[in-house]
Amino acid sequence: MKIIFAFLLVGLVLNAFALDEVDKALMKEHGVTPAGGSTDDSSWSINPAELDRDDVVFKNRPRNMIRWNKVKSEEWLDLSTWMKHRAIKDSDQDWTLKFRETEYKERIGKVLKCIGLCWQYRGVTKNPIEYNSNIYEGDEVITEDDSALWVVMADGSLLRMSAKSSVSLIEINISKKEIFSIVKLNQGHIHYENRNQQVFEVQDKSETDLGFYPLELVRANRQYFMIQEYRKMKGKERLVFDIAHNPGHQSQYEKLNELIKLNNEFSENKINRFYIYTPNLSLSGHNANIELSYYINHTAHFKYSNKISGQSSVMEDSHVDILFRGYNNKESQKAVSDKWYQMSSNGLELSEYTDGIKVFSAVENFTKRIPTIHLAREFLLQKMFKPIFETDTDFKQFASMTGYRLWDELSENEMERRYQFVQRYVRRVETTHLKMLKKYFESDGKTQFGVEDYKRVMKRYYDGLKRLNSKEMKIVREMSDTQYLMWARRYGK
Repeated sequence: MKIIFAFLLVGLVLNAFALDEVDKALMKEHGVTPAGGSTDDSSWSINPAELDRDDVVFKNRPRNMIRWNKVKSEEWLDLSTWMKHRAIKDSDQDWTLKFRETEYKERIGKVLKCIGLCWQYRGVTKNPIEYNSNIYEGDEVITEDDSALWVVMADGSLLRMSAKSSVSLIEINISKKEIFSIVKLNQGHIHYENRNQQVFEVQDKSETDLGFYPLELVRANRQYFMIQEYRKMKGKERLVFDIAHNPGHQSQYEKLNELIKLNNEFSENKINRFYIYTPNLSLSGHNANIELSYYINHTAHFKYSNKISGQSSVMEDSHVDILFRGYNNKESQKAVSDKWYQMSSNGLELSEYTDGIKVFSAVENFTKRIPTIHLAREFLLQKMFKPIFETDTDFKQFASMTGYRLWDELSENEMERRYQFVQRYVRRVETTHLKMLKKYFESDGKTQFGVEDYKRVMKRYYDGLKRLNSKEMKIVREMSDTQYLMWARRYGK
């Protein structure tokens, strides 16, 4: 009975507030809403354009400035806190623009593969990373014991991290003439390689980083090309192919060189400039490869090379400057190619290094022949990062098309001034950082890069070398596309 009475009551209320066509016409004529308010808001004198002066729309950047995951209920509901925030915002008409600029992080790279366990820290958030993970400005990437990682940078450079290493990818800045990347090695060992526009010599030799293969990017693997070549053969040709040294290498290199030439068409006018630093050392340059090792409260060891193995000539206009520490120390020294250096723990004394070259040479050999990695880089460069090279546009169009800021467009010589600021800022901050490290952090006994930092990767390399001509590998060449895809997915993880 009560339920029936409730339905009747609701019906009476709805009927009382129901509006016929005459009521609606009168309300429309006099500008009255159903709630009794006027639809004319001219008396408010509010211009929406004045509330949000940010007229640049970055691709994938949210316009909503409320970060719900960071909202604290006590502050959100507190009137006095709201009034303080409102006063600050009212005092600066461009607060929306500044807020979005500081909050927005541009994508700086893509993970190609992790062996073992690799972590990504974004603020206080910690996540495991794997193939295709995005790396954004400010992210810290860490490799655990017996782990290693390849990252493809947005400018086409390659970053390889050894075990027990920590790298902060600070920022990427793009102009019509160059792409400027800033990377910090907190601890461990890295190989950093700028993309060169030269093609590679075809080599009938096994690859030197077999521990990473196969990749989940299936079209880059040598097995993919081995299958394609095998399908075109018949009878005796297949018998000869069975005893080939490195089946698939010919067409893999051909595809690599084809993509390099194709990608050069949109990337040839840009310089890949980098600023790589540790607490006690900075390296600034372009068109170069860097081997760098550093451990807390100890020396740093590094080498610069102007040539990529497998290419016929050195990189043009290649150079690296070595920058020291000290609040007012503007000293720098030009690095000599293929020479190992040691920087003292305080960042003030530079010397030639000869003691541990054998260990570093072993790790350098991992990157001696890596056509699969290079081919995967070219695929990602074309698929993911091609738009950032197409800078024949204005600031707003570039932002909406790519999600990146175009430097030197809003202010003259902006990129160079940014570089000068970074150079001064890093030198002073890291000089203080060195003092804090010595005061608050005791050495964990780790003084330099050693065999244990690449032992697992070396074992995986030898295992891969043994499998090259095994029965299991011969079966791969006879697989269908679906079978190969499942094989790559299974063993690529």
